[in-house]
Amino acid sequence: MYDKGIEAFIEVTTVGTISAAAKRLYITQPAVTHRLKELELQLGFVLLDRQRGAKSVRLTQAGEVFYPLAEKWRDLWQETKKMQSTISKTSVRIGCIDSISTFLLPDFYRELSNGTPQIHLQIHTMRSEQLYEKISNREIDVAFTLQNQHLKNLNVSIFYEEPLCVVCSSVNQNLSSEVDLTQLNPKNELYINWSPSYQTWHNQQWSGGYDSRIELDSVSLALKLIKETENWAILPQSAATSIQKNEGFMILQPIQSTPKRVTYMVTHEYPRNSAKQGIKTLQGLAAQFKF
Repeated sequence: MYDKGIEAFIEVTTVGTISAAAKRLYITQPAVTHRLKELELQLGFVLLDRQRGAKSVRLTQAGEVFYPLAEKWRDLWQETKKMQSTISKTSVRIGCIDSISTFLLPDFYRELSNGTPQIHLQIHTMRSEQLYEKISNREIDVAFTLQNQHLKNLNVSIFYEEPLCVVCSSVNQNLSSEVDLTQLNPKNELYINWSPSYQTWHNQQWSGGYDSRIELDSVSLALKLIKETENWAILPQSAATSIQKNEGFMILQPIQSTPKRVTYMVTHEYPRNSAKQGIKTLQGLAAQFKF
């Protein structure tokens, strides 16, 4: 369908004259007339009754019937152009576990969205096992996870390694900046299982075994449960750094050797076309951030 002719037809019908429609469309009167004739030729019937000497034009019977269809066509064409614009943009759909998104990547996200080329980011928070399913189905383009799984058509690489430290409330004034883990009351631990290797290490530190009163998977919640209590948790350095200036917390370094928390980046071997440039930009920026 001739969209410029439909545009001219709707404008003429709205304002009543070809001259007024020409001004609204920023084109000449002959151009409006040409567009109308082209549309009528395509349709096979006359839309407007152009009587000599008349100040305004009137719709023919066919024009009356066609007018609501023209409005629908205009609306559909505008929606189509919006869709084309959205598809042509570089976009990246990122899936990430909460603690990585909240404490490690905010500055990275800001730089990525404000850079050149401009990238439209969609950031989804979910559990590690969900991330692999989503990226296998290409529902997301990049995943940041704590799990290293080898699945067909997926590329998995180490994105970031960071040390673990003890975070507790400042009410524990008897503790020094370096702490022997065996001095901590295990009943007050808020236990987060960072990985199978971490769980093995954790079991070795407390070989007698114990059941933590609270097990959780949220760093944000752990911080809320620590403040002004005797609770403590072993958290990644990125989370500890975010609360360094908060007087309600203490950050302690274990004298024991601790495993590092490893974040993996996962991408699909066959990403969406609209995501390829964004993924490439993301990987380049990651190198600048020394991830």
